[in-house]
Amino acid sequence: MHFLIGVLVVVAIIWFMIVSPGFRRIAIGLLVLVSLGIAWVIYNSNEEAKVRQRQQAENERFAVTAIHAEDLLLADVTLKKEGAWWYLKGAITNNSKYALGKIGFLITIQDCPQPQNCKVVGQEAASTNSGSYSYNDRTP
Repeated sequence: MHFLIGVLVVVAIIWFMIVSPGFRRIAIGLLVLVSLGIAWVIYNSNEEAKVRQRQQAENERFAVTAIHAEDLLLADVTLKKEGAWWYLKGAITNNSKYALGKIGFLITIQDCPQPQNCKVVGQEAASTNSGSYSYNDRTP
């Protein structure tokens, strides 16, 4: 039933646009206004998205730079091999006024037969968050 009413309305609008120049002008004017309104809504939503992205980037930049290396105290740091795995253990004290959510480490193992002649034999990026750790990058 609704479909039939919709078809009749569309047919009536088309018929009035064909036979009535005044209705045609009004319909075209409304179409232009609706198109401009849609363009305005799309433009504003894009601008709001850009503002949100800038705010998020600013928040992330602050989060990364709020705690300085000198605000962190590392104690009892050891790197031990247990079986096939290496473990980095230690305690971190945060002396800044901001909460530390995550910290990352880049561990590089070098073979240095002579002080100026070191060769990287292993490198691992690891991060920790709330007492757990994850490996981010493995390069031999």
